[in-house]
Amino acid sequence: MANLTGKGGFKENPNNINKEGRPKGTNSIPDLLRKIGEEPVPPELRDALGKKFTNNELTDINMQEAVLRATYMFAISGKPWAVQFIADRTEGKPIMTMTLETHEPVQLIKTGNPILDEDV
Repeated sequence: MANLTGKGGFKENPNNINKEGRPKGTNSIPDLLRKIGEEPVPPELRDALGKKFTNNELTDINMQEAVLRATYMFAISGKPWAVQFIADRTEGKPIMTMTLETHEPVQLIKTGNPILDEDV
């Protein structure tokens, strides 16, 4: 949202500026998700996945693989978001192109009077 009044913000409150950024050692959400994703799968989740997948590789999977296997289960059960998620990551998102066109302004009426025709 734009600051329409021009007041407030860091210019009027320079003591609120965090010049050093986030403190070292703080985890962001992506950092935490990566960390959790690398953890081994808890036994309850491994058992639930074992009922759907019959291979023996499930004992050594991490959380990331478990989440992706669960996503496949949702896709197979007909969840459109899961199908789209898998398609976007295996086939890639379609290329979106935009065409920009410029047009010259059209003068609708020219009266011959310089005062009236000034901004037309």
